[in-house]
Amino acid sequence: MRIACGGFHHETNTFAPVNATFADFEAADGWPALSRGEWLRSAIAGMNLPVAGFWEAAEANGHELAPLLWCSAVPSAQVTADAFERIVGMMLADLAAAMPVDALFLDLHGAMVCTHLEDGEGALLDRVRALVGPDLPIVVALDLHANVTERMMALSDVMVAYRTYPHVDMAETGRRAAALLERVVNEGRPQKTFRKLPFLIPLVWQCTLTEPAAGLYRRLEELEADSPSLLSLSFTPGFPPADIGQCGPTVFGYGERADLLDHAVSDLERSVAAAEADFAGTLFDPDDAVDYAKRHGRRGAPLVIADTQDNPGAGGNSDTVGMLEALVRNGARDAVFAVLYDPDAAASAHEAGEGRTYACRSARSRARRGSFLTRDRSL
Repeated sequence: MRIACGGFHHETNTFAPVNATFADFEAADGWPALSRGEWLRSAIAGMNLPVAGFWEAAEANGHELAPLLWCSAVPSAQVTADAFERIVGMMLADLAAAMPVDALFLDLHGAMVCTHLEDGEGALLDRVRALVGPDLPIVVALDLHANVTERMMALSDVMVAYRTYPHVDMAETGRRAAALLERVVNEGRPQKTFRKLPFLIPLVWQCTLTEPAAGLYRRLEELEADSPSLLSLSFTPGFPPADIGQCGPTVFGYGERADLLDHAVSDLERSVAAAEADFAGTLFDPDDAVDYAKRHGRRGAPLVIADTQDNPGAGGNSDTVGMLEALVRNGARDAVFAVLYDPDAAASAHEAGEGRTYACRSARSRARRGSFLTRDRSL
């Protein structure tokens, strides 16, 4: 087959103050910068990304890959309309130039919100489907934190999500998507079922190394193993910082027989619903967290205090000092503080030099939802 292949990633925290611009997608960070055409293959080679895993599996099966565009930006507030429209326009132009193709694979996140629309992936799939027509098989890889929407389900043939958080199976998800695409092309479109659960799961308790998430993914794999007619099951706990109408956990699947598929998805849905109370862990305030760390932390086995709401990995800016104030206020010793984004303080520290003690006052203003918030802290 000749398969078009591309991707567009953003995990959107609608409570964060800074939007994702086109320049953010052009910049390389932990992942490659925006890559198009033949540059895409070399940019992703060997990386733990769905697009890389898919590419390797598809080539190993003898297929020809038509590279489109792949890009990502670090989590932040909404993607600007300019960035979304420019990137989607480029992807559609590349897809049109690659036609005819036998299938399309897209590596998407699933929790992208834009300044001009809530469902970024649904809007992208809508435009892709309008270009390629109703019959072209479209297979999508999704992040475990995807907020799956009805529109995304309707416009794709198969979607498959990561099963680990921290995410270590991204390339493996791409390989699973490649195997599913083979079945869709050779055996026809499968039945599909989609269920949304009526609660939110905090990010820190979505970890698949602990319960209840670990047990839920074991149950998912058991259900797949018990029914050969099932192509795939997915459970996406969702991304609560994306405050949209269809935010939340989702169970969805694909199979040859609608009745067996419905039974498996219903079973997994009941398991997730039954675990709702188990997803509620202890949330410390800063002073209590420092007190706990002082009592339980020890040299050689430091205790980590995580400020999850100012976490850059979930879209925060890491520019607040509430946790730092609590450490100072409660007399914490032998503590390391990371990460604090404050360019003025960083410049003063470099000027003072390593090992020196200094004082600085940082006064910065930034726009937040149409108003200005001024920070004036003495550190």
